[in-house]
Amino acid sequence: MSKSKYDRTVTQEEFLYFKEQVFYWQTMLGLTDYDIRVYFSKLSENVAECEIDNELRIANITLSSLLYCPPEHTLDKKFFNRVAFHEMGHILVGQLIWFTKRKINTISEEHAILHRLETLLLVYKAFETEQEDGKAEGK
Repeated sequence: MSKSKYDRTVTQEEFLYFKEQVFYWQTMLGLTDYDIRVYFSKLSENVAECEIDNELRIANITLSSLLYCPPEHTLDKKFFNRVAFHEMGHILVGQLIWFTKRKINTISEEHAILHRLETLLLVYKAFETEQEDGKAEGK
């Protein structure tokens, strides 16, 4: 990633909020069987990255310390929450892909993933509704 006048350093406070949201979504999505480690360093291309070992149930999530942020974008709590949610989605989808590639298909594993997807949709819908209600009330 080349240096741009719109590059902005992510603060320690923003990183800690992001990390908090990663663990929030881990719990909400039922991914507590994963050992998730959250890091903070400059990435070359992405806002964040997620490396997963589904067999060991380990995931390393890194938030970039430098982000491209033109004036029309804001790096607020909603932004960092969405990034955390997105990275947790990689774990959820990655697990499904892993099961498929290994041809592991038990009813319990299938239902575990289905329940996580249901929770994902319901929780995210509730989050979006909460955000919209907050805007309507001028929060």
